[in-house]
Amino acid sequence: MNIRTLHEIEASLGRERSSLLREAQMAEADLATLSEQRVEPELEERAQDEILIGVLDRLDERERREIAAIDAAIARIHTGTYGTCLGCGRPIQVARLKAQPTATLCAGCAGVTPRAAHGPAERGPRHHPPGRTSR
Repeated sequence: MNIRTLHEIEASLGRERSSLLREAQMAEADLATLSEQRVEPELEERAQDEILIGVLDRLDERERREIAAIDAAIARIHTGTYGTCLGCGRPIQVARLKAQPTATLCAGCAGVTPRAAHGPAERGPRHHPPGRTSR
């Protein structure tokens, strides 16, 4: 991978990290505003608030995992190990890293088809048009 591509990926990771942090801060601010606006919520509203808090907690955990993955990828860039598959030690395809910059496995070790390695479709099973089946 050339140095320019590596810098582009690092900048993209930094932007994504900043965006996640902003989203988390906005969610916290929105939750604080909601709780300040209600003087004495009814039982139903309290139940809805508890559900909302639970959703936000899970969202925060997802954001923490994503930020940790981004930080780990940036650390690998700085140590010179970015783009090396943790499974087999071979280079991860540049197209895969551009599509999923936090990838730690090549398409082969991740068990995805080469076409799926180029985009988000790799996360789910392959879909076939109605009436067709896979072999």
